Amino acid sequence: MLSNLSFIAGIILFGRNYMRELSSEFLQALQEAVPTGFNRISERRWVSDPQNAIRRIVEFQVLKGTQYSARWGFSIDFVPRLRSGRLSWKRTLKAADFDLSIDPIDLEGSVPDWCSLTADAEIRHIRRVAQGVKNAASSDLSSIQTIDDLLDLFQRRSAMTFRRFGPANYIQTDIAWGLLQLAAGEVAEGSDRLARFCEAFEIDPNNSILTKAQAEALEIGNVT
Repeated sequence: MLSNLSFIAGIILFGRNYMRELSSEFLQALQEAVPTGFNRISERRWVSDPQNAIRRIVEFQVLKGTQYSARWGFSIDFVPRLRSGRLSWKRTLKAADFDLSIDPIDLEGSVPDWCSLTADAEIRHIRRVAQGVKNAASSDLSSIQTIDDLLDLFQRRSAMTFRRFGPANYIQTDIAWGLLQLAAGEVAEGSDRLARFCEAFEIDPNNSILTKAQAEALEIGNVT
């Protein structure tokens, strides 16, 4: 698992080295890929305000060369983010990050034409891609309204077959899934999953941020 995560980090770093300035026309056309109610956080990323502690994200990630591919998913306010071995909060629009990512590349194993483009693509092609992305992202994102909905999505995706990365290859999966289980009243299951997360990434189970996250998740469970 860790070797796969290192590979992901390499892809991200490699892609950043090839980023180029995008035209205003290109960026305006990308906006058409985003459902209503999102805030543009950067040139290629949009985040919604939280609903039931869940934020929705749409992003065009940079790939090799000047290629960009869409992915979308969810950021949970009471789930901290693990980066460089440290936990931190991501409760704001700018800090929001994927706890669950829906990336078409994971399913197909290669970059699909319908959700990807290059920086020199014709505007009419960008708009076709944007419409396809909007249709797919809107369907997935609007289907999740509650903590229970998102927990069910984690469970369903864990049973799917992926050609590239599945949930087990993403750093945030177990911490997000475990805290969602706590919030849904599945305390024993959530605690076990969080313990596995701490062991895998050498996180102190008594880490103050993790402890607060668990308390918030349990409080949500008691309220609901």
